Amino acid sequence: MDLLSVLFILLLITKAILLVVIYFLWRSNSRLKEANHIIFLMKRRGIINEKLLEEIRKANPE
Repeated sequence: MDLLSVLFILLLITKAILLVVIYFLWRSNSRLKEANHIIFLMKRRGIINEKLLEEIRKANPE
């Protein structure tokens, strides 16, 4: 194997790793947006209030 083919293989491996990382970041971001939307709808309908929301945030700091 020459140096060029080794570099090309390393480039492909790096690209695959980056794509996997980007996919998982995108997936977690879309779940966070969905959760925020559900909280917004619950607040709008009066199911959840600010005090309860603060308790939820204290229990789950993410």
